[in-house]
Amino acid sequence: MIKKIWDFIGDIRVSFCLLLCGAALFFAGMLYSTFDYSYYRAMNEIRIQDWLARELQGRPEANWWLPPLIAVLALLGINTVICTVNRLRELASGANKKQYRFVVTLLPSIVHILFIAVMIGHAITITMGSWTRVPLAEGGEVVI
Repeated sequence: MIKKIWDFIGDIRVSFCLLLCGAALFFAGMLYSTFDYSYYRAMNEIRIQDWLARELQGRPEANWWLPPLIAVLALLGINTVICTVNRLRELASGANKKQYRFVVTLLPSIVHILFIAVMIGHAITITMGSWTRVPLAEGGEVVI
């Protein structure tokens, strides 16, 4: 049963569906943020969970697209991890490993691993980051 769930979540067709859903939700978010930029601009200066806790209940009609988008992106991350693990397992079990051929077949997996690292870094930043505005005068210095 667990193997069936693992294989289903790691399926390339699930990746495609998640990418389509994510694109549609990003498009909806783009439309909403285009028409009310000043409202959504605050999202760049606060952790996402704090912004959602503050704004989601007050304006659900304007923010309906954000929780499903976060869920789709989380599922896409899980899908990418499972696909990468399956691919690495398949490569590791291959009996006919010529050095050059193995490195060439390993490159897409390396790209996926780096993509996963970028997604994890972005998730850490939007959930645990802090933002500070520092006024800067011409010729002035900012101490960091």
